[in-house]
Amino acid sequence: GVSVELTMPGPDAGLQQSMISKATVPMPEGIALSAGVGSGDAELTGCTDAQFGYDPATKTFSDKEPTCPTGSAVGTVSFVSPLIPEPLTGKVYLGTSTADAKLREFVVVSRPEYGISIKLIGKTVPDPKTGQVLTVFDDLPRQPFTSFKLNFRSGLRAVLKAPDTCGDSTATGTLEAFNGKKLQVPSTIRTTGCQPQTFAPTIAVDASPLDAGADTVLTTTIERSDTDDRLDRQQVSLPAGLLGRIAKVPGCPIADARAGNCSVESQIGDVQTLAGTGPVEGLAALAGDVFITEPFDGGVAGLAVVIKAKVGPVDLGKVVVIGKMTARKDVGIDLTIESTPTIQEGVPLYLRKMVLRMYKPGFLFNASSCAPQQVVANHTSLSGKTFSSSAPYQPVNCDALIFDPQMSAKVTGNKKNPGFTTVISGETKGHSTLRDTTLTLPPALAVGIKALQRACPQATYEAGGCPAGSKVGTATAVSDLIPLPLTGDINLITIPNQQLPALAVKLQGLINLDLLLQNNIVNKGGQNLIQTSINGVPDTPINRFELALSPNAMLEGAEDLCSAAQSADGKFTGTNGKVSEKKVAVDTSEVCGVTPQGTITGRASLSGVGKGRTPSLVARVSGRNQKI
Repeated sequence: GVSVELTMPGPDAGLQQSMISKATVPMPEGIALSAGVGSGDAELTGCTDAQFGYDPATKTFSDKEPTCPTGSAVGTVSFVSPLIPEPLTGKVYLGTSTADAKLREFVVVSRPEYGISIKLIGKTVPDPKTGQVLTVFDDLPRQPFTSFKLNFRSGLRAVLKAPDTCGDSTATGTLEAFNGKKLQVPSTIRTTGCQPQTFAPTIAVDASPLDAGADTVLTTTIERSDTDDRLDRQQVSLPAGLLGRIAKVPGCPIADARAGNCSVESQIGDVQTLAGTGPVEGLAALAGDVFITEPFDGGVAGLAVVIKAKVGPVDLGKVVVIGKMTARKDVGIDLTIESTPTIQEGVPLYLRKMVLRMYKPGFLFNASSCAPQQVVANHTSLSGKTFSSSAPYQPVNCDALIFDPQMSAKVTGNKKNPGFTTVISGETKGHSTLRDTTLTLPPALAVGIKALQRACPQATYEAGGCPAGSKVGTATAVSDLIPLPLTGDINLITIPNQQLPALAVKLQGLINLDLLLQNNIVNKGGQNLIQTSINGVPDTPINRFELALSPNAMLEGAEDLCSAAQSADGKFTGTNGKVSEKKVAVDTSEVCGVTPQGTITGRASLSGVGKGRTPSLVARVSGRNQKI
């Protein structure tokens, strides 16, 4: 609660005083408008000019009592005049906004028995940078007084908030008299009762449902106490595998996002915030929407939180918080918020709680791993304090996820130094992601001696200095996470203490993915076979992964390449722990020119026959190099 009193010498004080025509009254710095003025069950409303009895066209007041709504009363006024034997009292109402005054105070003092009706209009202008409040009463009536006192309400729905720090604060008002003179009048307040400032924000997350791999709604809550320093920068790291299908949502242009003008097509959720000081019951509830944005500053996408800063009849516009999303090496997402707005059109926000909900159907999905993970938040305060908080995240029912990757293989180029292409594909929705792969090549393919000589040392590769000759192929990955495929070269590199060179794959695109394929010679059935293994692939859904070793680069073909059927083996391990093994015929038609003789078998099954049912015919042909 804040009282502002202006006193004047009375008639018995000697020289008579010229009456005041204009008062410009600043609050001491630190006292600012409180967002909590609109909190609680009692709705904050505004009083219109007509309800107050004011005609803005003629700038005149009526003598009728105001009919302002109860929710617009924000304080009281007392007035002592030498003309009246007792103090006069009245009310202060919040006026509706106009084009030149967003915040107005309507003051009324009325005593019909004395024939008195005094109405004043004040305009309040908060400093846009500091929030310091300046109130101006102009065109005051020629009414002598010895005391004029405004009392703004206190409690949970107080109009003003006290300074954040203790000590004395001074403000100097300006009074202008009808005789043209001006007077500077200082005033000092003292703030006491400060508590030690802390900084320990918390984060909580809820994914519903929590089933592994399932589409989910993610609710993230960040909260701080009233004694905590205000939030500034934040970084929230989501667990690996908890991802969104960015390609499914059109990103809002970043310029539009910063202006808070994103379309509904880009919306992925909403946000509920509490702002203000003091007990939770006295905080203002502000709602908004959450949008996905186009990538900017090297990120994979952005997040725009647009909050409607409207407290009762006072509309302060849109508060926009922008975050950049980047992908880590494990393809987990880091959301970085460079700055949290702390003031909006001169009203300090004092953000206390933010509940962000991402609910767009088909956008967010859970990890395929049921291992315990965490959401980690690193907070930075306005004064530079730092604090880390975390929340547990652990999907359930990993065993219910399907894991059935498909594989195809083909020999390309020529017989002597062929290429080899393998494609691993599968469903992503409702299926586990792929963690480990072991691919065993046909016995008719071996590593060429010349290829071994072209391998680049691992350290040189990591430094980006491998010669062009170490390139032995290309790789492509397609995912419904991102709009365009990831592509990259395959380099043959030597690994310390490894018998055969490895294949280094650097997939690049909206996200980057580095893979290392270890090569070994294994003996199966008395034959030495090349076996390639990829372990620890990030928990990321890949619809299609193609590994193409170029002709004349790495492999040599045996004499029986075209005279016998060739097959390749694949062993796949899902992120959920399930294992799938495949043995597929290798297509050699490109290099052999004819289909080797062999047995061809086929079968067909018809299902779904019956009234009101759609029949389905499934036909399968197996044999060497057969195509349907």
